[in-house]
Amino acid sequence: MQELQALFNLFSGGKPKLDRDTLKNALGKFNIRDARVEDMLKEADPSNDGSIDFMSFSQMMSRKMAKSVSEDDMREAFRKFDWKKSGQITTTELAEALTNFGKPPLTARELQEMLAVCEKDGQVHYELFLKNMFSKETEQ
Repeated sequence: MQELQALFNLFSGGKPKLDRDTLKNALGKFNIRDARVEDMLKEADPSNDGSIDFMSFSQMMSRKMAKSVSEDDMREAFRKFDWKKSGQITTTELAEALTNFGKPPLTARELQEMLAVCEKDGQVHYELFLKNMFSKETEQ
């Protein structure tokens, strides 16, 4: 919830409401197709008055995030890069997967943040990685 509040504040410039055009521009930066952005705007601003408060924004974003990648999807993606079937991949393999196959691909900074939680031995033990990643999401 704190992340959504920070994102809302970033988009709104700290104001209590966000206008549709600003949200549309912000969502567009995440490589979301225009038609999808319009659907999200309709959901966030059902009264169509041109302004979105934090509650509407957070509900819309929470629903979108819940529909995104599941833990099982992530596990399957890890398995595709685990050629040795050892339950782990190297940080290099993870970096390649996240930068080449992500939609949109991760930036260098996002990649560094994600790799910072990986094991120091250069291996990503993906069950532990997924446990940490998804337990943080459910705590919020």
